[in-house]
Amino acid sequence: EMVASVKALDCTDLTFLEMADCISGAKAFIGLLSAPLTIAHGFDIPKIVIFDGHSWDPAHVIRDKFTKYLVNPDVEQVLEALK
Repeated sequence: EMVASVKALDCTDLTFLEMADCISGAKAFIGLLSAPLTIAHGFDIPKIVIFDGHSWDPAHVIRDKFTKYLVNPDVEQVLEALK
């Protein structure tokens, strides 16, 4: 089985504008409910949002064809969600 090459970049220490530039060139976003996710919602890329299932109310999140919310996923579940 062929495994796709994955390149990850942590944008959390960047300024808001630097994050926007970083995310604008991304093929996908994997992260938490956060400012970077807010920026990622401006782009039509897959978004995987990881959370613990009880620390925040998901009733107010953006629900669209690009965004999936996963409770405590492992790496395989995240990669599967990106397909």
